[in-house]
Amino acid sequence: MLLSGEGGELSKTFLYIDNRVLDGEIVAVIGDDPDVEGIRKAAERGIRTLIVDPSGIIDTAAFSRDINDILDKLNPDAVVLDGFARSVRLRERQDRYITDRAETLLEIAATD
Repeated sequence: MLLSGEGGELSKTFLYIDNRVLDGEIVAVIGDDPDVEGIRKAAERGIRTLIVDPSGIIDTAAFSRDINDILDKLNPDAVVLDGFARSVRLRERQDRYITDRAETLLEIAATD
C-alpha cells in the first residue's frame, strides 16, 4: 500500500482482514513521510513500513523507479494507492492489480 496521509483505505483493509471478509495480508506500507498517521497505524500492527524520501530525487521517473524497485522486491498481488500524493508511474504487470480503493481488493478476491 502506498500512502501519504491518515490511511483511510489502510483502515478499511484492516477491517476486511480482521473480519475475515478478505483473506490476505498487507506485506508493507510505503510512504513519503514517516510522520503521517497511516505509517503509524501500520507500524502499530507490526506491518513493515518503508519511507521513500523524495527530497533527493530529481524527477518523477527516478521516484517511480525507486517505488517500482521496492514493489518488485516485495512482489505483492495488489497495490492500493491510499491517497498517495506524489506523482508516480507504476509498472503494469499481469500478475499485479493496482487500485485506489480497498473495496477493489474484495472484487479481486471474489474472482480468484
